[in-house]
Amino acid sequence: MAQAALRKNRAAAGTAKLGPLPAWRLDDLYKARDAAELARDLDWAAGEAKAFRADCAGTLSSAAGGLDGAALAAAIARYERLDETLSRIMSFASLTYSGNVSDPEIGRFYQSMQEKVNEISSELIFFTLAIAKLDEAKLDAAKRAVPALARYAPWLRDVRAFREHVLADDMERLLHDKAVAGRSAWVRLYDETLAKLRFEVRGKELTEAEALHLLGDRDRKMREAAAHALANVFGENIRLF
Repeated sequence: MAQAALRKNRAAAGTAKLGPLPAWRLDDLYKARDAAELARDLDWAAGEAKAFRADCAGTLSSAAGGLDGAALAAAIARYERLDETLSRIMSFASLTYSGNVSDPEIGRFYQSMQEKVNEISSELIFFTLAIAKLDEAKLDAAKRAVPALARYAPWLRDVRAFREHVLADDMERLLHDKAVAGRSAWVRLYDETLAKLRFEVRGKELTEAEALHLLGDRDRKMREAAAHALANVFGENIRLF
């Protein structure tokens, strides 16, 4: 009797309407895609990135040597504020996009934010590249002498972790600039393609996630039907994949 009741509950759960699904509240980042605060942060970051490059480019080669540790710490703090602002923008854009990958307006917004942030951050590449090239002994001495610089020791360690594999500055900037039209573009194409696919299983149009879920169904015939649907639709899109 208990098993019969369990089967009945499962059947009811499978046919119940879930109603409106939950959505992320992103107000702690920005109120909306057209929020004045978002436009303000983009404008500030664009101007500050250019000013930062003008102030600091070419001066870090002597950091921890000719340039004192306090000045380097101040430059990192300035970079930190820029990085946090750009990260906030992209967190809002990516979470908004993840909430509805199929919406073309949201897709355009996400792409626009990627392009703008990529353009702004290209002004900052010089900084981490210069830090990666600093003399280890001189940098260690500066961290011991200046507590404000020692605070950034973990970040400095991570930035310098792959210093032996850093390319020439112009090549690193080229790879950065191409990211939006390269790797990121392919990831977005893949995500949007999967989101739009529909799989017909026993007369119902299912999303990829719903169809994949049926591969674990108790009913062998249901698993088989889902597997055939997945194979058929993926096969029709095999050239793109």
